[in-house]
Amino acid sequence: MGFIVGPVAGVALGWVGLSEFILILSIAAAIAIWGGLVVGMVRAPVPAPLLARPLFAVGGRTTLAIHLSPAALLGIVSALLGHGQMALGFGWLSIAILALLLVRLPYILEAGFSPFWGAFTFPLAAFSNLMLILAQDGNVLFRVLGGAALVAATIIVPMIAFKVLKMWSSGPLAVKTNASKV
Repeated sequence: MGFIVGPVAGVALGWVGLSEFILILSIAAAIAIWGGLVVGMVRAPVPAPLLARPLFAVGGRTTLAIHLSPAALLGIVSALLGHGQMALGFGWLSIAILALLLVRLPYILEAGFSPFWGAFTFPLAAFSNLMLILAQDGNVLFRVLGGAALVAATIIVPMIAFKVLKMWSSGPLAVKTNASKV
């Protein structure tokens, strides 16, 4: 899914054809990833002992939040390319994913703070960006959601960064992330 950030600059550089191609490939990749996620979650929800393993089949619980990013980025790129209805569709999909994540927040946060909470930061910022782009048409709902997400990101992102830096400086970061110690 990393390629979808390319068209953000590509459109500004006039690479519209390449940006359209990347958008189409990214939509196909997102559908495959989300389909696999749904199948994996239906078969076996992530058990509590595996919370610290971010590369578990469907991701650690906190990394489930990263699935909001593709929807938001696909919407942003769609809007940049002038596909208003597609951007609107991804906007509503982003709202649905965020709503699901908020409903499941106690499940996601059950294991307490870990450095993997960083998975909340980019999706929240991307969601806010998409909502504010869609709000340009005067839609009050998108404006309110975009503003609320922006305020939440402004508060949450520095808190997570501070906690991770604190863990790094005091030592437990390596243990929590299963990184090697020197």
